[in-house]
Amino acid sequence: MKKLFLSFFALVVLVFWLMLNTFVWHDFSNSDKGPQGPYHHVQRRIGSGNSAPCEDCSRITDQVVEHFTHSMKKQEDNLENLRKTITDKVEQHSSDNLGEQDNKVIKLRNNITDKVVKPYTQNLKKQEDNVNKLSNNADKPAERPPDNLKKQEDNVKSNVGPQGPYQHAPKKIASGASTPCKDCSEQIIDNIMERYNHSWKRQEENVKVLRSLLNSSCSGLTKAIVTQANTPVGSEVTYDGEKRKPYKVPQQVFDVFPKDHPFLNKPLDTCAVIGNGGVLANSSCGERIDSAQFVFRCNLPPVTDGYEKDVGSKTNLVTVNPSIILFKYKNLMERHRPFVESLNVYGDSLVLLPAFSYAFNTPVSLRVLYAIQDFKSPTQPVFLNPDYLRSLNQFWRSQGLKESRLSTGLMMVSLALEVCSRVDLYGFWPFSLHPYGHQPLTNHYYDDVQFKKRVHTMPAEFEQLLKLHNQGVLRVQLGKCPPDTR
Repeated sequence: MKKLFLSFFALVVLVFWLMLNTFVWHDFSNSDKGPQGPYHHVQRRIGSGNSAPCEDCSRITDQVVEHFTHSMKKQEDNLENLRKTITDKVEQHSSDNLGEQDNKVIKLRNNITDKVVKPYTQNLKKQEDNVNKLSNNADKPAERPPDNLKKQEDNVKSNVGPQGPYQHAPKKIASGASTPCKDCSEQIIDNIMERYNHSWKRQEENVKVLRSLLNSSCSGLTKAIVTQANTPVGSEVTYDGEKRKPYKVPQQVFDVFPKDHPFLNKPLDTCAVIGNGGVLANSSCGERIDSAQFVFRCNLPPVTDGYEKDVGSKTNLVTVNPSIILFKYKNLMERHRPFVESLNVYGDSLVLLPAFSYAFNTPVSLRVLYAIQDFKSPTQPVFLNPDYLRSLNQFWRSQGLKESRLSTGLMMVSLALEVCSRVDLYGFWPFSLHPYGHQPLTNHYYDDVQFKKRVHTMPAEFEQLLKLHNQGVLRVQLGKCPPDTR
């Protein structure tokens, strides 16, 4: 009986549950939100024509607002905690960083004090002592102690420089003098002329040794000039004078490169490399220069209008400094004819351009090349190879010459030493006084524009050339040229 009652009761509950589910589902299916909405438990019993919300909506709305308010409050608390954490970390890092910077500043200040201020103060004190001594002994020049003369000699050495190329120059210190001698420039020149081998004789063994060193280090015969053989289409050419993105050689530029190196399989006997020094003026060396088989000239120098007697007129290779194109011919952005006509004096010579030394040289050098071709000039434009110039710079550094950039003259001398059996130099003299007679000289034989001392160190380069002269590797002509007896 009990079991029957329980079964009946379960059946009633089941029927009631089914009826309730049917009613709820019907109500959800007619709701605006649908059972899938976030508030599907909200019953919207909207009667026919009735647009007002259900009676429970206000209560449910309050619950929803309360829920969101609580959630937003919690997020604000989290953000505030995060802000405090970040602020604490930043302040701690800043404090540590400032402390480290303070330590660096203190250390730097101490270093400056030790290395600059203290020596400067000591030097001032020393000078005051010297002034006092001079004042006390002003009436007794003959009784000046011998060590004072030694100090004066040291002062002269510090000015002329025992570390320089002319450390052997004599220093004439007059008795009682407190400053270096006024004729030190003359003494340096006299010292050079004492070391200059006036009776020059070629030393074949020394020539072979140097040529072998240059060939193995620089390979000027095959690398000095950009050709289609050493620089194919698509090559990335790295500028030797600055660190920039390499220049990728396009087809139209490759087409203007010569196929082969102009010196390849063309041995030269005698070569003359002409510097533009003022020492060439009134030298009467023109005839000897023109007698050479191959003549190198630098930076479009004048060879007419009366200069022929001293510098000759024959030219087989002439270099072009882009600064000349910039200042004299306005970068060839206007008329081209005046520039091309100025090349007529050089005949069919090679016109050597540093197109890949600096990025701004490339478009200028190409304009020069196109102008020469457009006006059918007999000159032959070619480009210096930056790989060769880098190798050449390393070679001369290994010989003790340290400068930011080699002069064009030394570049041409180096190339001549590789391709020529005998090399004579004219116009290489970096001083403002003549080697014979000490009369004043202009910087160039045609003007007095000074070279860039920060870029080239001409006296140091000349010392290298003087050494090669004395070794019989090349001959440096100074002064007037005697009649050619070769």
